[in-house]
Amino acid sequence: MSSQLVDRSLGVRARWFSASWIFLFLMLLGSGTAAAQQAGTELIAPLLSPLWSAIDRAELASKGRASSLRQLRDELFKLEQHINSGRVGVTQDLSLALSGYRDDIVSLASEPPPPDADKLATIMAADAKLKNDFVPASAGIFAFSRSLQIEVRVEVVARGDGLPVAGYIVQCNPRRRPTGNASLFPFPAPTNDAVRYLPPGIYVVEILKDKKMVAFEEFEFGGSGKSKETKKLIVD
Repeated sequence: MSSQLVDRSLGVRARWFSASWIFLFLMLLGSGTAAAQQAGTELIAPLLSPLWSAIDRAELASKGRASSLRQLRDELFKLEQHINSGRVGVTQDLSLALSGYRDDIVSLASEPPPPDADKLATIMAADAKLKNDFVPASAGIFAFSRSLQIEVRVEVVARGDGLPVAGYIVQCNPRRRPTGNASLFPFPAPTNDAVRYLPPGIYVVEILKDKKMVAFEEFEFGGSGKSKETKKLIVD
């Protein structure tokens, strides 16, 4: 076989190999997009029935609460569209945060509602808005690289000298959950190496020593639009 035929044969194989990889890439991209088109709906749909009930009840009891719940509804629809369009991906933490809305919405639809119902509705609407507002900061090529995540570092410092204090356990709960509940988002390491990713939102960060909570503070993550945030808590 002449060298020209060998070169031609190798060229055909190379083009076939390249075309195969391009086809496989497009297939994977297409399947990911198809899955994303329903991911948002699957997350938001379970919240809607109790949310409609909560809005109906609030219309008779508290116009302010009804307004906050309508804002929450609009923010959830917007987040559903962001996820379905592939603008952002769905992490386990985001799924956990959104599923956690249901119990609170159900409580707002109950009779009687919780004593802090107006405040709870306001906080939930603000929490959902933070997630939507962070979407432009979540740029990436693929959905999994556009996840709504913020790298959060928590540091503990002494009140007197301001020096870092090691050995405190850090846990984090959404603000709408009472402080002291079991942690929804534990940090994998104690201070001052307490770092983890969190969806944007409003949280209570809790500091524990010997399994007892010694300090807590409410923080808002994502409002700055930055992908990394550091928070400090002071202990005696």
